[in-house]
Amino acid sequence: MSIDDKSLVIERPVWLITGCSSGFGHELAKQVLGLGYRTVVTARNPSKVSALAALGDSLVLKLDVTDPAQIAAAVAGVPKVESATATE
Repeated sequence: MSIDDKSLVIERPVWLITGCSSGFGHELAKQVLGLGYRTVVTARNPSKVSALAALGDSLVLKLDVTDPAQIAAAVAGVPKVESATATE
């Protein structure tokens, strides 16, 4: 089975990735979105990640990881994700 097999994305976990406007963060988000995962795409300047976010199921948030207020705002901006599996 290939790691690229989208059938592996059963419960569709959510990824929160920082620094998506360039470098490692950008490439990681591109790969994760390409595999079909829901992804929170963050950047200091959200307008720089609009094309990246369009690649899949994403939420774009402004985030400068050196600013505690922006970290709190980003965490508050991520909707609660319910598990795809229910326990009885």
